Amino acid sequence: MNPLFRPKSTNLRSGLIPKIPIVDLYFRHIKPKHVSRPQSPKSSKLISEDVFNNPIILNLHGLFGNTKMFHPLNKVLERQFPNADIFTLDLRNHGNSPIAKPFDYKTMTNDLNHFIETHITVQPLLKSRQINIIGFSMGGKVALLTTLLYNNLNIQKCISIDLPPYRIDKFDEVFLKNYELVKYIHFKMLIKKNTRNWEETILNLFRNLNNGDEMLSLYFANGFYSNKLNYKMDYGNPFIQFYFPLEEFPNLIENIKDWPINEQDVGLKSNKSVLFMKAKHSPFIKENFDLLGDRFTNFRVEQFDSGHNILIDDFKNASNCIVKYLKE
Repeated sequence: MNPLFRPKSTNLRSGLIPKIPIVDLYFRHIKPKHVSRPQSPKSSKLISEDVFNNPIILNLHGLFGNTKMFHPLNKVLERQFPNADIFTLDLRNHGNSPIAKPFDYKTMTNDLNHFIETHITVQPLLKSRQINIIGFSMGGKVALLTTLLYNNLNIQKCISIDLPPYRIDKFDEVFLKNYELVKYIHFKMLIKKNTRNWEETILNLFRNLNNGDEMLSLYFANGFYSNKLNYKMDYGNPFIQFYFPLEEFPNLIENIKDWPINEQDVGLKSNKSVLFMKAKHSPFIKENFDLLGDRFTNFRVEQFDSGHNILIDDFKNASNCIVKYLKE
């Protein structure tokens, strides 16, 4: 098994998921490689100003993702921005962050704002620095909402990877067929926990569905690997389960399609710089790019000859695009 796709996680049984309006998000922090230190008290002001010019980058994953999904991109960002503080977060109900209701965009946005207020704005060397947010898919909408709703935050740039600031009508077919397999394994397949080769059995199911695409297959199989209870015998429920109870989230897809800003709020706009990275073979961002400007007046669009998972399908061009935009 590839350790890149096996975060630790806690499983909660159906009916036991708490309602928590704001949770503390798990994160990984890549610290600057070259942080200058004052040579004397007299030089501290100049050094501080230099530090304040270094960027803060926040990375937000998509549905069923986690912090480790950004590992390849973070290698590039760390090399290109050696003085940046790079924070990669697990959103609620993902990775090592708490499992809790509700599970909607406004709640996830409030979680992110809480993280920024707790870990960035209270730090003397971080609070005055500009923040850049990169969000893939679901994480892209969280990034957009944070940029739109929290004017008090010092957000300089926002990147939304293949998700727009409006409700989407169609869902990606690749995701839907994999999600159907996730539900089939979770509800009907009845693979016993802690049995020999169960991980490979599940991975092969996704490989067959995805024509051998290893990265895509691991992305969806990960939800079973990250459930610790699948590695222990459980006579109450002896069969493997997804890492959070799918039965508790019957409206999951509709929630991900949503955009929680009312159309009547015509005055709610942002002039912050926003980059939309559109996958040409994805239904999410419509060809009418003017719709993107309804909320974000200072935007641009870059298109990629790929499916929704741009960072997997076209990593080189996507990472180059992100670096170029952040350096402008």
